[in-house]
Amino acid sequence: MKRSNFLLGLSLLLLTVPFCGCEVVSSLHSLRPDTDVWHPVHEPRIDGEWVGVNFYGWQAKPLDRFQNTDATIVSPQAEWDGTYSVTFRRSKEISGPGPQSYVYDFSLVQLGDHLYFDAEFSKLQQDQFEFNRANMNVLAAAPAHFLGRLTIEEEFLRAEAINPDWVSDNVPEGDQEKVSIDKHTDVTTLLYSTRDLRELLLKTTDPKLFVPMGYLCRPGKDCATLAIEDLVHLLPNDADTIETAADFYVVRRNYARAGTAATACCETPRFLSLSWRAGRHISVPA
Repeated sequence: MKRSNFLLGLSLLLLTVPFCGCEVVSSLHSLRPDTDVWHPVHEPRIDGEWVGVNFYGWQAKPLDRFQNTDATIVSPQAEWDGTYSVTFRRSKEISGPGPQSYVYDFSLVQLGDHLYFDAEFSKLQQDQFEFNRANMNVLAAAPAHFLGRLTIEEEFLRAEAINPDWVSDNVPEGDQEKVSIDKHTDVTTLLYSTRDLRELLLKTTDPKLFVPMGYLCRPGKDCATLAIEDLVHLLPNDADTIETAADFYVVRRNYARAGTAATACCETPRFLSLSWRAGRHISVPA
């Protein structure tokens, strides 16, 4: 791999580690325009403490342990320039090597009827070791932006990432660059300018442009169940989503709900496995 690609990959890896072990789309340029034509979006409903459901991070294996991340979102009040800070902390129940926390700076950008976020890596902490943006500057690593759509519901925040399959099928090769970080992680970088990025999000009506990435709920909420129910509502015809939901409810011993969720994919081998695990508790409609 060429040095430029390696450094870009390093930057993107730091950006996406908490969300990843997967395919990720990032951007070389920001979604946030020049400050003289941009008004910061302040959304007080996102400030404070959260618990997270992150489908890609920290290898949370049992489905009933989706709550594997704590998060704090802060918007500085003094001379605020539109930048938030979010700190993700690995749950104490998740053991093994790896950083204990990541910090990102992000802005909110309103385009049309939707609210988007533009996040940049700030620092990570592992034991006594800290790696921050200054270290990346020393390495001459390219800055990377992780873009997504944010939906604020009454009980949770839903973060959606740009779908790498959609990018592969719809973005010209000259406007993207793909870097393999390791055998589990591929990062596709959009090379669009800020103006073209904003135009892409404004004009694209294809619902497949975004895929759900993770959820944040207030402490005390059953975030895993809220997330699963929301996914089923968003993607009622997606077999993978329905099967994941059915599996989740089997683990939770909510067999009636598992049977309802799995009805749409009763012919799949995965459902047969779920039926076996649930025994007579799951009934298949005639």
